[in-house]
Amino acid sequence: SDGKVYGVGQNNYGQLGLDHKISPQTTIKEITFFNEIGITITQIACGENHTIFLGSDGKVYGCGYNGNGQLGIDGGTSSTPESTIQEITFLNDKNITQIACGANHTIFSASDNKVYSCGYNENGQLGRSVDSSTPSYEIHEIPDLNNIKIAQIACGLNNTIFLESIWF
Repeated sequence: SDGKVYGVGQNNYGQLGLDHKISPQTTIKEITFFNEIGITITQIACGENHTIFLGSDGKVYGCGYNGNGQLGIDGGTSSTPESTIQEITFLNDKNITQIACGANHTIFSASDNKVYSCGYNENGQLGRSVDSSTPSYEIHEIPDLNNIKIAQIACGLNNTIFLESIWF
């Protein structure tokens, strides 16, 4: 109820957002980054080695492994792991309302009924009709979901499920 965020566990890629790669992190530690910039977190999603945070400021943040572009950092120009929390600036004007992480991919749902994806795609889990053998280092809209109001998104290891809303 205090709005603080905490992390524990594997941290070899910095996926806990603690500004270090000490792994395993066997004691629970506060992730102070968000308190320091004065925002609270409204949602957290974890992949195999990456974490995505949705802030009360409407911005999206990520840290951890990025070898398949699953962080979407700087429009996908870097595949470097991030042990410090980074703002995903591509999404700043998208009004993201929901996030979900698979093992190595990330899905973002926006208030305008658009859905975006990035990361590993060998099984087509990004939901775009693109070459599925190549990871997507850039965040792209999923065109087949245009004008469909998505109520919930969920990701598994290498799959994604979208639940259409019956309420408009």
